[in-house]
Amino acid sequence: MATKWKNLKNRIRKTKEFLKNNKKITAGAILLVLGVLFFRNVIVYRNYYATRETVNLSSIGNLFFGAGMIICLKEILKRRYKEWNMDDICFYEKWKIEKKKQNICIFLTGIVMLSISWVYFLYLQWGGVYNGTGGYYVNYASGYLMLITVLVQYLVARAV
Repeated sequence: MATKWKNLKNRIRKTKEFLKNNKKITAGAILLVLGVLFFRNVIVYRNYYATRETVNLSSIGNLFFGAGMIICLKEILKRRYKEWNMDDICFYEKWKIEKKKQNICIFLTGIVMLSISWVYFLYLQWGGVYNGTGGYYVNYASGYLMLITVLVQYLVARAV
């Protein structure tokens, strides 16, 4: 039994140490999760919200998700490139190659997410808005807003 408590205390200590050393990434991850929860709420309860409420929830989700993405991406890039020497003669060429790789990765991620949101929008148009009581509730706001969200978050990722 004493070993169990000792392991638990070690885990708690390691968790506190991790959170202390990674405050920015932890804050960014919390904001990302909050944004995802708002988007989940918009998608799961799409039949229960009016268009204005859906727009408000999506806007709040975009703010949280965008802020979290900015914080996390900046911190990750700072940690990734902290060893780079800017006085090096070939620094610009190395940076250009890395920037091109990052842009391709962001572009491909944007394409995949846009495809997923487009499939969701088509799902709504082809009968995915059944309200469960024997009828269809035609409100495509969550579909439109997921498409807009992907475009907004793509622009935010490119700006970082």
